[in-house]
Amino acid sequence: MMKIYYFFLFISVITFAQNAPQTYDLTNMRMSNDYSFVERNNELWMFGNVDEELYSHYDVLKSTDGENWTLVGRDVLNAWSKTVFFKGKYYSIGGNIGGMTNEIKTSTDGITWTVAAVPPFPARRRHQVLVHNKKLFVIAGAGHNDVWYTENGSTWIQATNALSTDFPHFWDQKVVSLNGKLILFGGHKTDWAFIDNERGVYVSENDGANWTRNEFPFEANLDRVSSSFIYDNKLWLVVKIHPYAGTDGNHLIKEEDRLFSTTDGVNWVKEANPLNPVVVNDGVLTNVTTFNNEIISYTKNTVISKVSFDKPPFQVPSINGQFIRQSATNSATIVPFDVKNLDGSDGVFDYDFEVENPRIISCAGFSVENGELHINPSGVVGETKVIVHISNGFESYKEQFQLFIFPDAEVFIRPKENVLLAQGESLNTTLLFREELAGFGTNTYTLTSSNETFIPSSDINVTPLSILEYFNISNVDGNTLGESKITIQASDGTNSFTREFWLKVGEDEAPISNGTLADYDWDSTMEFDYTLPNSAFTDPEGVGLTYSSDNIPCGLILDENTGMISGHTFETIPFDINIIATDRYGKTTNHTLHVVDTINALDVEETNLTNAIIKMYPNPSNDFVTIETNSNQQTNVFIYNSIGQLMLQKSFSKEKETIPHGLKTGIYYLQVINENKNVTKTLLIK
Repeated sequence: MMKIYYFFLFISVITFAQNAPQTYDLTNMRMSNDYSFVERNNELWMFGNVDEELYSHYDVLKSTDGENWTLVGRDVLNAWSKTVFFKGKYYSIGGNIGGMTNEIKTSTDGITWTVAAVPPFPARRRHQVLVHNKKLFVIAGAGHNDVWYTENGSTWIQATNALSTDFPHFWDQKVVSLNGKLILFGGHKTDWAFIDNERGVYVSENDGANWTRNEFPFEANLDRVSSSFIYDNKLWLVVKIHPYAGTDGNHLIKEEDRLFSTTDGVNWVKEANPLNPVVVNDGVLTNVTTFNNEIISYTKNTVISKVSFDKPPFQVPSINGQFIRQSATNSATIVPFDVKNLDGSDGVFDYDFEVENPRIISCAGFSVENGELHINPSGVVGETKVIVHISNGFESYKEQFQLFIFPDAEVFIRPKENVLLAQGESLNTTLLFREELAGFGTNTYTLTSSNETFIPSSDINVTPLSILEYFNISNVDGNTLGESKITIQASDGTNSFTREFWLKVGEDEAPISNGTLADYDWDSTMEFDYTLPNSAFTDPEGVGLTYSSDNIPCGLILDENTGMISGHTFETIPFDINIIATDRYGKTTNHTLHVVDTINALDVEETNLTNAIIKMYPNPSNDFVTIETNSNQQTNVFIYNSIGQLMLQKSFSKEKETIPHGLKTGIYYLQVINENKNVTKTLLIK
């Protein structure tokens, strides 16, 4: 099972006491702090400060599921200590006992702790402790710049007295063991003093004796790493960037998280953001651990998120975040996606897709052909999470990635939802910002308001900050009711792009659902063609509605402007589609459309054809397929791909017909209809 390592800041005041094990309410935990996690004997152990009100306890808790915790030791560890598991024991090192200490406590069960012999290194807190190359390391902290290690837990060796001349000492630095190297980043020059624009990453290949400084290639402060972990032989950093500060230049008003990865500490990749569950937006600190083949993240107010990263039953290439520039000549992208059997041999795999935002792209916009993932977006600018379902007919696996689509131009204003404020509510002045993934040219902006009385255009302005521009609206009176459409046009002199959104102060009623929808009687041999009645939904304010669904079957497309549904699907009939109507300000109501098929009740047979009335062979097929029936009446044959697109249609009036198909390798669905039978079978093309 993979391992993720965590690097955290502890702040606490210690007293010594030990209580009997008791259930601990997770809501009381101070999850805005960091913790040490250790997985041992099918239990997850947590070491750190769990008092919500004060930094008054450094305790020990354990759990069997990562959600329900038992407090097994209260005040048994030193404040600001660091805890790891090394050669059969827990080691809690350093911290505070009135003042800084170099005390080491050990335990074989995590409950009863013993003070070990005094080590030779000086007292310290806010340091780092980790296991690397079968050695236990203590690195820097509290004015120290040294590196120590032990191979047996008792004899300590000083690897270096100064790991870097560039940096005299480190507080709260992060250190990881990755692919045989020690990698150090972040930290502060003095207690509580942050390092502005520090992007140094220090790498040691000889157990901490010598270190090389490398520059982090992105504009981000590494002293603001909210989470760091190791997965898939990569170091992942969730780094907070500071878009802007208050008028005095010190108080942070807004933070955003960005995700980066590296295999060596030297070469870095900017990953798609967000990547669930590690990235947490809006500047929330996250604690991350692994347990029972799951990544578990904890955020402030004890929000828990779990994601499984079990190994697939076959070789699945990882898909990174995909970025597509939308234009008439470049509206698609192709991603290598050659799935193999575990032994490296080719196999026949089936693919299905889930799309979080069907406005951006429907599941029909994806296909896998000859080991390549083909993405064909709808033309709408934005971003969405895509989940690929992969199956070999017996086992399945999911791979997910983030898809970004933006215009083929130098400027791109990120989409902004319409803003509805209750009377008296204050407006968050930062409304829009330029997408940093687009070009970085010099841009000009035209800012207008459709209601100059409510919001004058002169009150809309741009604040340029580094590579971001922020669009602010001033002097919005939360006690003045009104509504206005805000239009922002950006231009670099050659290309231009326009974004519109609405701002309203006052009440807004949700759309009204008028009665129920009649069942849709669908002949599954035909295309799906459903027309939403005009009377199904109305908006009390008389504005247009948009339509979506949270359960539409793959192969079907719902028009967001009309609510019409078209396409073809192999969803088992009957099924329901939840049609959601959304007004300008995000309020919703819904209707359920019940789909039935009284014309042709689909009879899906197994691939074992021994007693079948309709036979199909060979299967797998190369260039042709033969259909045998027991009828001389007309037989209709339809072949669909895995996302429901009709690839071939053929009719004949005899008991046996050989049909050349010319299809590419993959999994298809062959439907045969005559007077006796309506059968759908899976057809494998080699």
